[in-house]
Amino acid sequence: MKSKELEVLLRHVLVPVEPREVFVRRLRARLVEYRGGRPFSPWVILGVLAMAILLVLTWVGLLLRLASRLLGDLAGSSGTAGGEEALPLGGANG
Repeated sequence: MKSKELEVLLRHVLVPVEPREVFVRRLRARLVEYRGGRPFSPWVILGVLAMAILLVLTWVGLLLRLASRLLGDLAGSSGTAGGEEALPLGGANG
């Protein structure tokens, strides 16, 4: 089938149809959001809350790592005064 014949056939078959007024009214009613009706969407509030929790957990994890590192450095350096080597945990013979 040639493109001209197909175009003529489609013009006869595909006829534009106007939607009923009831359908148009319902569609518009679903699409309308009133300003000031809901200041924030519940999904936005949930997303912001989740991000805040993740941010706090990240900072707490970072602070714990820094604190353990500092305490580990302090404990390691206080046991070896003047360049002495630290003994193994099992003692001198272990």
